[in-house]
Amino acid sequence: MFSPLSIVIAMIMGVTFLGDSLHLGSVIGTTIISFGFYTVIWGQTKEKNKLLAVTSEDLDVSGSESSADETLPLLSSRYQ
Repeated sequence: MFSPLSIVIAMIMGVTFLGDSLHLGSVIGTTIISFGFYTVIWGQTKEKNKLLAVTSEDLDVSGSESSADETLPLLSSRYQ
């Protein structure tokens, strides 16, 4: 699994132990990649929770009347 935090750790260790030079572009790029990745993960989690909530609402039929009384056309009027 891709982890942007490992990029930050590797960059810090490289500067500290290997004497690598730290450029502003590297810091900005690492920040953008990390922020973007965690934003995508946050969005996926939020979407998954919303989908689970909608699914559980659809399955909850305890308070609703039976849908057998309703008649719905199988095909729209365009195909009749």
